[in-house]
Amino acid sequence: MPWWRVKRHTDIVRYVNRRHVGDWLPYIKTWTKRLAKLKDIHERGSGIRTKTGETLTGSKLLIYIEQTRKRLEITKCLSREAADYAYRLSQIRK
Repeated sequence: MPWWRVKRHTDIVRYVNRRHVGDWLPYIKTWTKRLAKLKDIHERGSGIRTKTGETLTGSKLLIYIEQTRKRLEITKCLSREAADYAYRLSQIRK
């Protein structure tokens, strides 16, 4: 989405490392809560206003919800990759 500041996979990894010291759980929880809130807003027939001032309702909001769901899935995948990498690194250092 144009208003998402952190977009690329490498940017997400860097953000989690910088903001959460590599702990993915708070970041995943944030996006999980955001997705649940968006679904609730849509179910109530309401809408949201983006940082760019655009109002999303109906089908536009559904598209945004789907994009948010994909972002959450990608984030979970990145967290697994980071954990696998950390494990492999720890095995090399033994």
